[in-house]
Amino acid sequence: SDGKTNARLEVSGYEGQAFTLRGLRQSDRETFEASGPHLVSVDLAGDGGDEAPATALFARIEKDGKTRVIASDSPRIGAGKAWRGKFNLFGPTSILFEATRDGLVAIDTKGVKVDASIEPALGALAPRADGKNPARYDLQAGYYFLKLEPKGDSGGVIDVTLGPPGLSVSAPAAAPSRSTISFGTQTLERDSSYLILTNVAPQLLTGPRVVALPVDLDKAPLALWQDAGKDIALPVRLPKTGKAIARDWHGADVALTLADQKEENDQRLATIKIAASEKPRALGFIFVPESAPAKVDEAGKPASTPLSASVARPAFFDLARDETKRLRFDVAQGGLYRVETLGRMKTALRVGANVSPRLGEGEANGPGDNALVTAFLRAGGYRAAVTAKDSAGHLGLAVSPATLAPTAKLVDAGVARATLDSGKGAIVPIEITREGEYRIELLGLKQKWRARLEDADGWPLAAPGEMQRLTRRFEKGAYRLVVMPRDVEARMVARLTPILAAKTLEGHGPHPLPFSKAQKLQWREPQARDAPRAPDVWRFALYGDAEIDLSIGEGMAGEIFKGEKESVGKVAAGRSFKSKLPAGDYRVEARSLAHDDRLDYEISLNSKELQPDAPRAVQPPTHVDFSLANDSVVDLGSFGDIETIGVLKDGRGDVIERLQPRADDWNVALSRRLPAGNYRLELERLGAQPSAPVETEEAPSEETEEVSNEGEAAESEDAPLRGVELRLALPAEKNDGALALSGEKTLNGAGAHVLSLAPAPAASLALIAARSEADVAISVERRDGDGKWRAIGVERGRSPVAAWPAAGDAELRAVVWAIGGEDAPITLAARAVERRARRLGEVALDPVDGVAGICVAKVATPDAALVTLATKEDIAAGSVAGTLLRAARSGPLAPQAQELWLMGRGDCASRVDVAAFDWKGAEISLDIGEGERAHLVPLAPAAGKLRLWLARSAFAQPALDGGLGVGVAKGAALTLAGDSPLALWNGEGSAPMRLALGAIDVDTRPAIKGGALFSGIVPPMSAQPIDMDDAAGPLALDLAGGLAAFAQPRVVFGDGAATSRLLHGVKSRVLLVNMTQSPLPARIAREPGENKRLDAARAFTRFFPA
Repeated sequence: SDGKTNARLEVSGYEGQAFTLRGLRQSDRETFEASGPHLVSVDLAGDGGDEAPATALFARIEKDGKTRVIASDSPRIGAGKAWRGKFNLFGPTSILFEATRDGLVAIDTKGVKVDASIEPALGALAPRADGKNPARYDLQAGYYFLKLEPKGDSGGVIDVTLGPPGLSVSAPAAAPSRSTISFGTQTLERDSSYLILTNVAPQLLTGPRVVALPVDLDKAPLALWQDAGKDIALPVRLPKTGKAIARDWHGADVALTLADQKEENDQRLATIKIAASEKPRALGFIFVPESAPAKVDEAGKPASTPLSASVARPAFFDLARDETKRLRFDVAQGGLYRVETLGRMKTALRVGANVSPRLGEGEANGPGDNALVTAFLRAGGYRAAVTAKDSAGHLGLAVSPATLAPTAKLVDAGVARATLDSGKGAIVPIEITREGEYRIELLGLKQKWRARLEDADGWPLAAPGEMQRLTRRFEKGAYRLVVMPRDVEARMVARLTPILAAKTLEGHGPHPLPFSKAQKLQWREPQARDAPRAPDVWRFALYGDAEIDLSIGEGMAGEIFKGEKESVGKVAAGRSFKSKLPAGDYRVEARSLAHDDRLDYEISLNSKELQPDAPRAVQPPTHVDFSLANDSVVDLGSFGDIETIGVLKDGRGDVIERLQPRADDWNVALSRRLPAGNYRLELERLGAQPSAPVETEEAPSEETEEVSNEGEAAESEDAPLRGVELRLALPAEKNDGALALSGEKTLNGAGAHVLSLAPAPAASLALIAARSEADVAISVERRDGDGKWRAIGVERGRSPVAAWPAAGDAELRAVVWAIGGEDAPITLAARAVERRARRLGEVALDPVDGVAGICVAKVATPDAALVTLATKEDIAAGSVAGTLLRAARSGPLAPQAQELWLMGRGDCASRVDVAAFDWKGAEISLDIGEGERAHLVPLAPAAGKLRLWLARSAFAQPALDGGLGVGVAKGAALTLAGDSPLALWNGEGSAPMRLALGAIDVDTRPAIKGGALFSGIVPPMSAQPIDMDDAAGPLALDLAGGLAAFAQPRVVFGDGAATSRLLHGVKSRVLLVNMTQSPLPARIAREPGENKRLDAARAFTRFFPA
């Protein structure tokens, strides 16, 4: 820059992301001439943390050309001393170091593959490299650069050690970020040249700075680095009026004193002194001119009133560019308040009081670059300082109570969730019915929330601040956790957990033996000499097949029984019992090997499979197995600060359900009835590339944590949860009678409530609506011919609605439970809704009598052909009798019957447009439900064109039938359009599927004769018929990627991959289709021999080479 041309700087990043903007003159080698006392330093950006460290030296260049180092900040390598660094390496990087004596120096690198070398920094003799070992050098004492250059395009973390061969160094701690390397005050000589030299790295910026003393702060501010334990004495030149201010890198004022003051013309000379600091820090020095005195009002005019604001009454005023005005405001009642500027200006705001001058500050952090401060304020008076930043104009200052949204109440235990808009906080009500120790966990996604715990009257029980985990004793009563707003929308999860004192175990039991939690007991011999030695009895239960690991302490042995008498194995000290056991009730009978009275021992039980009420901590990606011996209601959820997705598979690997982050949360939850069998939950980080699951160690959960009477609490009790906690529960089922199709019914108590359902009239829509303070699951189940109940669908949420077209005389029931085991009342309403079917077009949804906020309509869909749905609301749709309506998006929809039911939520004022599907030529997305098929009426292509239909699905295998054969590749299917309707379904089974369907129109070309061998080029986007000889042998096809071949009744399709096939029993005409924009080669040959056919009476053998 020439210092005259204007420039524009653009800063980009995520909304709400904090950043620091600094200006420096970048250079890694700077020479200059000056005389007298000067401050010599190097400004830095990108130093510390995970980046390469900054290194630098300051030297004088003598008249003979030699360089003498005056000061340096670099590693020192010498006898018995080496240097080790660990940092990101994403390009050529150098490290300046000093070899304190002659000798051998070796380079050892781990991680990124690099070319490493050593070069002189100040004209010393070139280092001599070892001919046999290129990573070893013979150096003379002096300064050198270690050069690291990644090989190829590699990049990542590198761990490098530099020093005498064979000398090891402990792993370095992450270096703090520095903004300056200071060489202190240097007296420079006239007619001498000086040099500042630094290293280079992709993320490192260095800017040499030389400032003459005394520093003229009136002309420009000064940045300075203060080392730990060192005072600062800085000569400065100041105007006669005004003051000098020092601030640290957080913007906090730093105490300073002015010494040795004396006046010189219109200025004064002084020395700024700052006491030593415990930690190194960057300081900024600025000069603040004295404010101009207020103008005296003319006689007879009243004095101006100081600016002031109050709650709900903003103050408005004008600000010049960079001007600051101070206002007073009063708060009548203590609480969380939002203080913000109003207008179209970029502003900064600072709020304080007489006792606490810094209660909060913000700059351009509110809407439209306004300033915003959110703080807890007591009743009283406060002051605000508003500064215009790079703008001027009219603006206001508003004070208002912060918007705090209430969440679900936590009674003794539970989880509360919320999505908070920008500037909005939350109140988590807490009710304690049993006095004792509790733990509160407050989690955010990649952030920490600030919160304050209060009693019911709003009196603080702890100072506001960042909170992740808080453990304290609560008395009976009501409390609330106030979560402070953030500048951007964010989600929060709060969990309350009682910490129960473990009961002291005594006697022979029976005692419960929990999973993943070692139990302690003292063995007691009988008091009488000849009395029988009664065993210590431990009991545990398995709800499905499980691989268990049971161990017992020194001096003890035990036998494991299933039921009353069936012995399944033995355990002793040093020989744990490891085996796969079936479901059932088990007991362990433990005895001392010797007659050793008062023998303290420990017994522990672990399982590879996840067990009910035995939470486990895992690190995604991972998988966890569990097993069910009986059909059960399953409640499986995660808790942690990692956003996850999951998939539940059965023992055959078929997908049961894909799990997405739940509403107002980033954790996953599964609540549904599952048949007996083996299951696997695969868990991934959201947004991460799919990877092989990693097995993880079991870890005890914090759920209803127990602490012994001796105070042996878990390690790091107040440390935040690391990873993801999985919890499996099998709610007990209880019969709650019938649910009538009128009125309401309230369910109380934990567990799964089973309710019988009356048959709904034919052609009606049956529905069940629930509401509760907790998340609720409604599972609707039908009894099959074998007498077993099968779930036809499940709905979840705070107010879920399960609706289905009437299932005739089928026997149905509903199973309802609170997700997560919460004990919250659930209110149910059931209805049978009858409506007249309406024509396609704009459809109004009518309210359901007695169920607020539910709206339904029925639409006639002739021939069950595709329709197009257009709506701005959340709509559920369905047409299959006995199958739940499911969420539908705007776009194509595949009815399965002549009538389609629609259901919405809200005030029933919105309308839904349902129209016959009109193909526009673009690819469409289509959801096909469990066991369903979609039908598309024949759509003729343009004249001279041939149409193909291509379907793709990310998680399933689509199947197509257009009447002219289908080609199948992994996750894709291709067919020719014919005169019959196109049918689409899941070719792997009855599971639901989402697919993308597109039409490909190609030019038709005249048929050509291929004879016994065709080898040619198929033009782009064309269909080429080939007539082969009518011979008895099979056809061998070799197709380039992007070609498909139709040889009735077979289709060869590789979905972009080159393909070779040998076709038996096909017709002699082959239609080659090029679906790309490039010409592609193909080869077809008639093979010798006979066509073979595979049938039930013939075995067909073929060898496929590896």
